[in-house]
Amino acid sequence: MVKIITIKDHERHYYPNHPEKPERVEWIVKEVGYSREWERVDESLLERVHHPEYISLVKTYVGWLDPDTYVTPYTYQIAARAATASYYAKEGSLILTRPPGHHATRNKGMGFCIFNNAVFSAISKEEKVGILDVDAHHGNGTEELLPENAVYASVHMGSGYPGTGRSSDKRRFNMPVYHSLTDKEFAEFLEMAFRFFQERGVEFIVVSLGFDGLYSDPLTYFSLTPKAFYELGERIREWSWVAVLEGGYSPLIGEAAKKFIEGISKG
Repeated sequence: MVKIITIKDHERHYYPNHPEKPERVEWIVKEVGYSREWERVDESLLERVHHPEYISLVKTYVGWLDPDTYVTPYTYQIAARAATASYYAKEGSLILTRPPGHHATRNKGMGFCIFNNAVFSAISKEEKVGILDVDAHHGNGTEELLPENAVYASVHMGSGYPGTGRSSDKRRFNMPVYHSLTDKEFAEFLEMAFRFFQERGVEFIVVSLGFDGLYSDPLTYFSLTPKAFYELGERIREWSWVAVLEGGYSPLIGEAAKKFIEGISKG
């Protein structure tokens, strides 16, 4: 059974008319419900991924880290909860992390992201980890912070933000796409990504679960339907896994999350 975790007080991380808003979690919960609300914060974890000066900045600053990324008086506590939940959540958990994380680097928040939730999840594992990033934007922060026990695979827009992820190596498989990605092409990426993981002895999957590849998303040019996420769920069903929410800015993310869970639960 998939355990769905929300972050306590996430709705206090909010800026008027910004696409990264509390309704994103509400759209998903409306379709699939949730198992528990995460409240615990373990501040001792944060310096394992991020620079102390950056952590202090998020803790004390109110304003904009870049033209896209806001910090409110509540952001530090909420982002620290999301990172803590990502680290401690048990296998089979879908953590509705707000704010998202995959653009956050060691010393900088950007692209709506504050702390890198996928990396916190990966460093908690003793197994070899495959981070599967299906957000339509490349996870530049995750790639930069990639732990020694992890490899990374991403499908993302080749043009546009953040302008990274155009090359691959032994630990990174990047698939930049310069056209409107279809469900069929997404399935082909999954086939290649899981082959990449298998060849490298991956035992545990951390999914950076971005839904902004949906055709309805206002920020991307991909054309996925919710059915694409059913196939993703089918793919990870036989693995040990955790998923953290990244992007996705249209109400259709609720249906996509439902399809993802149905794919995992099949059979």
